[in-house]
Amino acid sequence: MRVAPLASVKSVSTHMVLHTVGGCGFGSGMSWSSAWMGCATSPGRMSIDESDEMRHPGSSTPSTTGSTDGCTGMRAKRFHARNLSIGEDVCVRILVITWDGGGNGNPTVELSRRLRVAGHEVTAFGPSSLADRFGADEVAYVVRSAADEWDPRALAIDARAAIGDASADVVVVDYMMPAALSAAVAIERPVVAVVHTLYGALLVEGAPSPMSMATTVDGLNAARHELGLQRVDRLADALDECRSVMVAVPAELDADLEHRTPNVRYVGPLLEGPGPDEGWRPPFVDERPLVVVSLGSTPMGQVPAIQSVLDGLAGAPVRVLAMAPPHVDPGVFVLPANAAVVGYVRHAAVMPYAAAVVSHAGLGTVVAALAHGLPQVCVPLGREQPDNAAAVVRVGAGVVVPPEDVVERIADAVVEVLEIPSYRAAATRLEWAIGGDVAGFDAVEVVTGAG
Repeated sequence: MRVAPLASVKSVSTHMVLHTVGGCGFGSGMSWSSAWMGCATSPGRMSIDESDEMRHPGSSTPSTTGSTDGCTGMRAKRFHARNLSIGEDVCVRILVITWDGGGNGNPTVELSRRLRVAGHEVTAFGPSSLADRFGADEVAYVVRSAADEWDPRALAIDARAAIGDASADVVVVDYMMPAALSAAVAIERPVVAVVHTLYGALLVEGAPSPMSMATTVDGLNAARHELGLQRVDRLADALDECRSVMVAVPAELDADLEHRTPNVRYVGPLLEGPGPDEGWRPPFVDERPLVVVSLGSTPMGQVPAIQSVLDGLAGAPVRVLAMAPPHVDPGVFVLPANAAVVGYVRHAAVMPYAAAVVSHAGLGTVVAALAHGLPQVCVPLGREQPDNAAAVVRVGAGVVVPPEDVVERIADAVVEVLEIPSYRAAATRLEWAIGGDVAGFDAVEVVTGAG
């Protein structure tokens, strides 16, 4: 493997540190900006278009040409994945650009893991708070240190530099980062936007409404001016430029499917396995059904909401297991006799023991419960959660209790979804749909261009 000497490393607006596991990339903690990189472990043969000469953005180091087996010792000559017929024996270099938004983490990490297991060279680029999660799944990680994570112009510049430094063939971007989507378009990389919320049910002017939480059209256009791209009239235009828009939810849970654009691909939930929680067991077991209470992992004022659920279920004929978010001490809660509180446990470890779920209707929890055929009581706390709760009701898999009514109504709601068979039957239908992959598109193939 040829590695550019540190003296040739170009400065960028962001200090990026590579965390890597295994044979790909460089040592942990080394600044990463080079015209060469390699991977000693990825398999496959790759043909390179001899006419495709290019240089890294911002670098005077020329690329070389040639062919190589797999990623081993690959020279900096880039190939465009859109010009290849991707097959099982091709190793594709993929950069995943993300942020720490709670519910977006699970599908992004799981997608990166699947791509790595499929033999592709995957690097993720995002905040330091996610480095350990990607590292646990042996995905190389580059830390983005930004004064303002959501400054669209800075994000565009940093994303463009990271794409060049990674020699990425394909770029995967969280759809709530339209400036990063535009950066990939500006340097002619195939880009896949990952939608980790509902899509059709949230469409506003052609784009899911959470996109507007990240930037405005004016902010995006300022970034696009920096990139040399034309102005857009809507945030949706950034999605229209993508090769694919990957929606990581069951199509059966969404709505308004007839208005999706031709590049939309429903791949179903990308659910993490139990990972470090493999072998977890509930703290107490008896014949009463177990109700899991999961109200999110990012700060949303959950402490009073969780306490209200505990108080409301104190006399119910159930066991209650509440999971405290990482930022909350489990010891702050007053527990009734039928309840316990633990720290965060991955859904794949805890859901097999549950009979029903009380959630904030965050989409990650909603689809995890449906993937296990569990009826739900949704207590939406904000963001797009009321729309997710409405989707659960629409498919018949649960009911909604407003946060202000939890103490008075939560027990009756939980008993209702446990005792009326139609709720579990509806959840089971979604479980079969998720497990049967009826969406028709494979997430790995969507990224590599084969699907």
